Amino acid sequence: MNLAACGKSADAKALVGTWRYDQPHGNSTTMTFNADGSWTRDLGYENNTRFIHYTGKYILDDDEKTITIEIDPLPDDRLQFTTEIFFHYLLVGDSLTLYDYFDTQETAATYKKLA
Repeated sequence: MNLAACGKSADAKALVGTWRYDQPHGNSTTMTFNADGSWTRDLGYENNTRFIHYTGKYILDDDEKTITIEIDPLPDDRLQFTTEIFFHYLLVGDSLTLYDYFDTQETAATYKKLA
């Protein structure tokens, strides 16, 4: 198994940076993947006037095309423990599609690379 979060594989290197998904109703989500295996996510609501900020670690398995994301606990009651989320991914150029077992590549969120 080839696990990477620190920029060892081509996918891991291409993943590093900030990605944005513009939702159909006008809100957006940005995710930043860092070379050290950490990530952040800002989830926008009400035309981006309110954000929820998440942090954590990620592990990329470029052989299986999966990303395991650990979300750090939040300072309020919404998330009291570290939570782990598992995604399949498709990374092509400046497009990153994340989908879980409920999604297909056609219904999943596709992020565009900003930086």
